[in-house]
Amino acid sequence: MTEARAGRFLPEIQALRALAVVLVVLYHVWPERLPGGFIGVDVFFVISGYLITDHLVREYEGRGTISLTRFWARRIRRLLPAAFVVLAACVVLVFIVLPEVVRQETLRQIAAASGYVLNWVLAFDAVDYLAAGNEPTVVQHYWTLSVEEQFYLGWPLLLVIVGAVLLRVRRHRVSATALAGWSALAVIVVSFGFSVYLTWFTPKLAFFATTTRAWEFAAGGLLAVIVVRWPSLVERLRSQRLVASTSALTVLGVALIVAASFLLDGDSAFPGWIAAVPVLGALLVILGGRPRALGLGPIVSWRPIQYLGDISYSVYLWHWPILLTLVVLTARRPTLLEGVAIVAATLVLAALTKHFVEDPGRRSALLTRRRGAFALAAIGVVAFVGVWVGTGAVAASQAQADRAALERAIADTEGCFGANALLGSGECADPFLLTPDVDLAAAANDLAYEDWCLTWYDEEWVSCEIGATDGAETWALVGDSHAASMVEAFDDYFADRDVTIVTYMRYGCDGYRLPNGVEALTDDERQDADCREWAERVQRELASRDDISTVMFLNRTSLYASEGRPDDRRLTVENITATWEPLIGGGKRVVAIKDWPVTEGDSIPVCLSAHVGEQGPCSVPRDVGMPYDPQDDAAAETGAELIDLTDAFCDDERCYSVIGGVVVYPDHNHITGTYSRTLMPYLGSLLTGR
Repeated sequence: MTEARAGRFLPEIQALRALAVVLVVLYHVWPERLPGGFIGVDVFFVISGYLITDHLVREYEGRGTISLTRFWARRIRRLLPAAFVVLAACVVLVFIVLPEVVRQETLRQIAAASGYVLNWVLAFDAVDYLAAGNEPTVVQHYWTLSVEEQFYLGWPLLLVIVGAVLLRVRRHRVSATALAGWSALAVIVVSFGFSVYLTWFTPKLAFFATTTRAWEFAAGGLLAVIVVRWPSLVERLRSQRLVASTSALTVLGVALIVAASFLLDGDSAFPGWIAAVPVLGALLVILGGRPRALGLGPIVSWRPIQYLGDISYSVYLWHWPILLTLVVLTARRPTLLEGVAIVAATLVLAALTKHFVEDPGRRSALLTRRRGAFALAAIGVVAFVGVWVGTGAVAASQAQADRAALERAIADTEGCFGANALLGSGECADPFLLTPDVDLAAAANDLAYEDWCLTWYDEEWVSCEIGATDGAETWALVGDSHAASMVEAFDDYFADRDVTIVTYMRYGCDGYRLPNGVEALTDDERQDADCREWAERVQRELASRDDISTVMFLNRTSLYASEGRPDDRRLTVENITATWEPLIGGGKRVVAIKDWPVTEGDSIPVCLSAHVGEQGPCSVPRDVGMPYDPQDDAAAETGAELIDLTDAFCDDERCYSVIGGVVVYPDHNHITGTYSRTLMPYLGSLLTGR
């Protein structure tokens, strides 16, 4: 998204920018109409690689070297003023317009965006079991700018290093085109291969990683080398009768880009090899130069299209915060009229930003000095990181002050707080009312997963003891992260009841299934194979532990038993009985705790934020919330105990997300620490029989 080289007007580049930003905006506003419009980002990557490499090659040819500090200062002048203005506007949105529940996560991403590392934050969040369900923020689109900035940082540095090494080895300076051309080719081979590999095995990480996108920049860079090194050859190609009379290169390039935007969607294995389609399309458009036939020349040079190309950077910056603010506040996608209004507002803000921020920034006497440019970058990062850290500290201090009152409310079983509103002895009016004093931001972080003692993806085995130390009885808790989310409550409750609980918990793993020889080809299959091996080890451990008298199972069974799962990876009654029968036969008591209701949507606190003051917001019908559970039939067959806590979440008709002034879910499926602790006295009495 950089400017065309000073002194050379490239209308095809500006028109290509306009096309790319139109695809991205239409995809975000109306994704069902243009499911693959996200490939506009890849078009921008090719443009950036082409223009920057062209600039660096010519500088190297003219000066015999590349000034890194001058290059980086120019990028700062071009990009940071507008980027920081939009980030500052997003900070204002966070504190004035957006619900508090999204504040801390948004500020974290704003801080990452200011330092251009947001893509890596999102990449690791995407593969983090607990963070993967995070709602998008108003600055999430900055991940692409982070990738670009990392390219701007690394590409000239790579050329300087490779040039210095070759100079030392060969004793004379290598030509600029040879240096950039071979470097670009090497990056294309390595990065493209890695992109195909990572997209196959870890697609969520691959989507955001710079290493899987670097080849797209390098492809544009290689084309720039060809144009600089063989300009007459490129011109002869453009002047060929068939090419010139039909603008074949441009037409074919646009066709590839547009086709990809309609044929791809969010389920496509992207970037991977498929990204080569829009990349090739962008390369063909640039290689074709200014169209000369079929009336494309006037269209490409049409002032509105050229102007849209001029403001494309600011359009990209503004469209997403405007769109997402509406989505968060209304808890729905925009209507057609609202979508048109979003596009209009984006264009107005982009034009103002271009003329009053971008252009003055490039001409600023202060920023033309390298120290001034680097100072702007440093001050911006410090300011945005400071807002994030400071706000987090204030929130932590307030949470500590509220903790004592919370403990009293949890202990009062005759009150109407949390599960007490449904299971307690008191009469509670409006148990499902979401009052304004419910802290949705605190609820969104009420997980305490650092204490879960959960075996994570990259771990083979983790087990802990909670409850009483050296208790008179030893029990086991087996399950996934749903069991882990009850650890705090179990620990507090059984610490005073002389029961030690040994935990056997793994994320996304139910502890029932046995290895069946599935060949682990994809990421999901590999995780499933690891889960089966872990489950087998759990069963061996339980069989060998004579001191364990009771084994409790708690899992997200609705997920594992879903009809949407492959047959060989679906939880069945047979899987469960095959696990329980040896334990029961060995004299152990087996207790299955039915999972809590399933929800709809991605984030319950965000959903609730749009319904403050309402009765039963973000609830689901009881038959939807409590689907078939194979543990029911398995318990009937084996004689295992089944504890059903549905009445702690549902009435006769619906299952609720806020009960007794407590948010039940911090995300879309786990249970908050607060609600689990209000539930524990009732669950504990069923487990202990007293």
